[in-house]
Amino acid sequence: MTPILEKLLRIKQTYSCGTLLVHHYKKQDSKNPIKGAARISGTGVFHRWFESALLLERPEREDALVRMTPEHRGHKPGGAVWAEFDLGTEADLHYSCKVTRRKDDMDPGSRELMGMLEGASTEGVLTINAMADRLGMTPNGVRRRLEKNGVEMDKVKVNGRTTSVVRLPE
Repeated sequence: MTPILEKLLRIKQTYSCGTLLVHHYKKQDSKNPIKGAARISGTGVFHRWFESALLLERPEREDALVRMTPEHRGHKPGGAVWAEFDLGTEADLHYSCKVTRRKDDMDPGSRELMGMLEGASTEGVLTINAMADRLGMTPNGVRRRLEKNGVEMDKVKVNGRTTSVVRLPE
């Protein structure tokens, strides 16, 4: 497998292009389950070769649900994204896809942040700076996690200064 991957790497470097490689997982051992890219079938060379991977899994007995987990070399895992498909029937041409993040698939900082938003009982706005102070994070770290989890932010004036806020449901 190494010679093939080396040729793909040369093509990537010669033509300044990306390479998309589609592969499959090996069968899961129920006594010793393996997670992430370590499940890729074949030698461990695949896991050492890719720069970024999008790992797709379909939970058993869930035809319309896909768990997508991105992995990037040199970066901490960010958690999975779930896509649930409604393919309609042959009689109607309805098609939709709902994309969500599940709390159990989030990194600990995102889980704590989303829990804070769920538990917020005040109406109005919650500033990014206040959330950062409360969680012991930087405001940019809070912003990145909110964006990654699909939370919309607004810019408003608070005490004469423009700041980023999350609007809470009234």
